[in-house]
Amino acid sequence: MPQRDRPASRVGVGVKVGEVTDSSAVIWTRVPKPEERPMEGKKDLKRWLRRLFFEEDMQVRLRYGVSEDFSNVPWMPWEDAEIDHDDTRQFVLSGLRADTKYYFEIEGADESRRTVYEVRRGSFRTAPAADRAVPIRFTVGTCQRYDHVDSLDGFVIYESMRKLDPAFFVMTGDSVYYDRGPMIVKNAEMARLCWRQMYTLPRLFDFHAEVPTYWEKDDHDMVGDDCWPGKPRTPLGEIDYETGRQIYYEQTPRPRDKPYRTFRWGKLVQIWLLEVRDYRSPNSAPDGPEKTIWGREQKDWFVQGVAQSDAVWKIFINPTPLVGPDRALDKRDNHANKAFRTEGSWARRWAASQGDRFVVVVGDRHWQYHSVDPKTGLNEYACGPASDMHAGGSPGFERKLSTRFHRVASAEFLSVQAEEKELRIPAPRRRQDSGVRGRAPFAGLKPARRYQGCGRLVRRLTFGADSS
Repeated sequence: MPQRDRPASRVGVGVKVGEVTDSSAVIWTRVPKPEERPMEGKKDLKRWLRRLFFEEDMQVRLRYGVSEDFSNVPWMPWEDAEIDHDDTRQFVLSGLRADTKYYFEIEGADESRRTVYEVRRGSFRTAPAADRAVPIRFTVGTCQRYDHVDSLDGFVIYESMRKLDPAFFVMTGDSVYYDRGPMIVKNAEMARLCWRQMYTLPRLFDFHAEVPTYWEKDDHDMVGDDCWPGKPRTPLGEIDYETGRQIYYEQTPRPRDKPYRTFRWGKLVQIWLLEVRDYRSPNSAPDGPEKTIWGREQKDWFVQGVAQSDAVWKIFINPTPLVGPDRALDKRDNHANKAFRTEGSWARRWAASQGDRFVVVVGDRHWQYHSVDPKTGLNEYACGPASDMHAGGSPGFERKLSTRFHRVASAEFLSVQAEEKELRIPAPRRRQDSGVRGRAPFAGLKPARRYQGCGRLVRRLTFGADSS
């Protein structure tokens, strides 16, 4: 694209806040090397030439507290950014107070302090304690491709989500695409460049310093389409499955040894985030009781955790669908496909048996929908992709699935609002130049009356406080 039409990017210390609990959080940072900055004079040229001969570590320091003016809050010592991990550093904060807003400042520099970046500021709120019934709103998104960005400042949905002031955001996968678009990734440095391009887009750069995010990985941000461990073939040169996996953990604020997790947000909400790549059988293997996407250990952990939870709303956010609709002829990568029929049938029966307070939200599909499995009555809500240009590929409105809502041509995300007596999932938020559309609810839980069309109440459930 012409230079004037290229997406903008921020040059400065990158920040992502993640893995927030009622007592902890992770702040991910990346300190750009001086040569990544545009040269604006002789000083910058001298710094660039110096680094041709003298490699210096990049360093970062942090301070945080509950006061926005940081009165009497000292800086933590300078720490080296990890040169083998793209000059990133993750700060794990513990001992935090529940339901408290924290402010932080981060400063990055090279070892000699010849290059010092402007201080980055951000904030986040910790989760309420498990015994406190605090209303929670959060958002869910999926599938963002750099060459499908819908604004030179980054995806418009990020500004729309920011205006809602969500407690957190869940990115269900395909945060970047290694195998699609103008740059096909061939090695680790290109993969890292892919992440830098995406997360220096101004809207994303700013959003992730203010909204805690939980990342899930899928196929395109790991290796390539429909991947699994050991899959033969990759057009990505040096990027094998394990390399892609390590780069993913390097680029997101999350522990490298915990691919599946659960988070409690007060008395009202508990979310489960499952891993759909690391433990799966080959997609091409014959279906049967042993064929799996989740793996036995993860499934046992999930079932046991849901059974033990006393949260009012139990929300399962999966990178890929259980119900669909999906393309029947050419897809064999998720539980809505015949390739995983056995485990998919079990998953739908089990999820439906958890009752109306158990909710399934999914990503990956490039269209938005609310579908009901005809055999089990399981409801599934899909958030849709990050931009209009990325929407498409849907098999259409499927009556056999009791599809309650279906839309392709719009960039959207889901907003989930949890209160003690009610859970509301409004119509998927639709990006418009003038702001956000689709504010009327299209879905709650458990059918009351059935309507056609967007913007009318299709499903809604109101519980008493002591209902089960």
